[in-house]
Amino acid sequence: MLPPVYQPTEQLLKLDKGVITQTGSNKGSKLDNFTPNFQEDFTLLLPNKYQIQYNDIEKSYTITPKINLFEIGISEEPGVTAISTTFGPLSSKPLLRERSLSLDIYALLGISGGLGCTLTHTLVIPLDVVKTRMQTNPGEYNGVFDGAATITREEGIGALLLGTQATIVGYLWYGISVYPSYAFFKRFIASSLLSPAFAVAHANDVALVAGALASVIASLGLTPLEACRIRAVAQPELYRDAG
Repeated sequence: MLPPVYQPTEQLLKLDKGVITQTGSNKGSKLDNFTPNFQEDFTLLLPNKYQIQYNDIEKSYTITPKINLFEIGISEEPGVTAISTTFGPLSSKPLLRERSLSLDIYALLGISGGLGCTLTHTLVIPLDVVKTRMQTNPGEYNGVFDGAATITREEGIGALLLGTQATIVGYLWYGISVYPSYAFFKRFIASSLLSPAFAVAHANDVALVAGALASVIASLGLTPLEACRIRAVAQPELYRDAG
């Protein structure tokens, strides 16, 4: 389905010259019509009326009957049209494994990450307060619900929001830093430090290393603020008013 210029025709012919004359049908819905491996009959990948044909003049594969190309307004650039086909707007060009990221994309990753992390961690601040108290004062509470009730009764409902400032600032920084850093390191390692073939074969390892490096950067800002949060929760008489 790729245009001739993008087809690895010579390599395909070396692998299997029989594909030039191969035909097939995907009509019906019986299991027998679908082979275990589509390489045995690649025409099963096409809608019923289409077949593959080798063009000796263009030295490439074509689909019959001919597919009418048309332009539609789908493109990354505003106002620029893209060539579409029966099989969708992406079928006229090779697929890319990764898209390049500009500074505005990194900024959007940081903004969305910061807002997401801040929102989720702010919602669980009361639970975090009880958890911290249970860790710093073991045996004082009989579970999470007893801890929440005791803290509210003895210190007021506002005590369940101790450390809010540090939580918001800390996880705002965490989200702003970790998501863009992960995207950057993942692409930098794959494109600059490793060969493309090695990076593809070890994509999971690249992602793990990129995530670890991004977490280190995020933790450099989060750790001091977590220390402030824990002090504010564990020793409110000293740190509550300090902010």
